[in-house]
Amino acid sequence: MNSLVSQNKSSGITLRRFTPGERPRYRNKIMRYILSVDPTVESKMVVMRHRASIIRDYLFVNQRLYTVLDDLGNIHAPAVDVLLQRLKGRFGPPSVEKNGQTTIRSYKRGDTKVLFYSKVLGNGSHKCKVYYYATSMFRMLIMDN
Repeated sequence: MNSLVSQNKSSGITLRRFTPGERPRYRNKIMRYILSVDPTVESKMVVMRHRASIIRDYLFVNQRLYTVLDDLGNIHAPAVDVLLQRLKGRFGPPSVEKNGQTTIRSYKRGDTKVLFYSKVLGNGSHKCKVYYYATSMFRMLIMDN
């Protein structure tokens, strides 16, 4: 996961910094889960955002990277299939959970877990988000506080 940050640092990409308090409407499922476990860490959270063809958010707690969120927006089914093949190639076969129009695929390899959220939209496209986080994230949270 740290390689994702390194790639952006070395390419000279501009990142925007904000805190959850500065953007109360900011949505990140992993962040919300962390806050449900320990709401006091909100003041220690910083999000670094990169905007390009996708929106990539890096969530730091106590200056340590906890999760990377790729917000892919609305993409068509063939692009979803390509992304799923890439994730499978990198992280192995997923476990799949369906709930109505939403599908959640969970991947794990080494010290990284990946959650791929896909919601089917009426126009043949999918609203997709991918979360990358360390398998030790909750242990890190406990040890840091």
